[in-house]
Amino acid sequence: MQVSPSLRFARRPAGRARIPIALLPLALVQSSALLPRSASAMFHAGALAGMIERSASDPNDLAPGVGYGVHGDLDLLPLLRLGPYYLHYALSAADGAQPGAADARFDVLGLRTRLTLPLAAGTRAFFHMGAGCTWARYTPAGPDRSGRFLEVPIGVGIGQEVLERLELSLDVAYRPGLAFAGDAFGDAPAISRPGFGWSVLFDATVDF
Repeated sequence: MQVSPSLRFARRPAGRARIPIALLPLALVQSSALLPRSASAMFHAGALAGMIERSASDPNDLAPGVGYGVHGDLDLLPLLRLGPYYLHYALSAADGAQPGAADARFDVLGLRTRLTLPLAAGTRAFFHMGAGCTWARYTPAGPDRSGRFLEVPIGVGIGQEVLERLELSLDVAYRPGLAFAGDAFGDAPAISRPGFGWSVLFDATVDF
């Protein structure tokens, strides 16, 4: 007995319902890549990695290092996105031989907004800014010292759609710090505040 194309199409969701729960994230990514371009993507999830620096006065100046993180964005308007981000990076002392020099580790959890400008052939330029709470831990010769501050990333970038629903982009951002607190920055002798920062990050984003 031959089944009509319409019946075969109607049965397809039932087969998908049998996908094991453990494979659901992979199925979501694969299915998002198969959606037609005319479908409207509402949510965007990505992973990023690149170079990050935070500068401070001697002896607590830090050398550039590698950072990585994740982000999620929700469409508010056709060209405007909003969502959380997480960033981790560990930086070595710029001059470890100086007395009082210390390595540092940073973890950032924040919220950012992104304004996108579509260009030709799947290329997009964008501007973003946000605010994130940054937890810092310094490892000097003595006991570790910790603190926290607010970073305000302001950046620009350009992205290119390389596959259906997959975009690769390059982001350059200025990341000033303010509102420093904690025993790392408040007690004497205090660690020099890393008020200046910048990042160059590569980003791979999937549209859902």
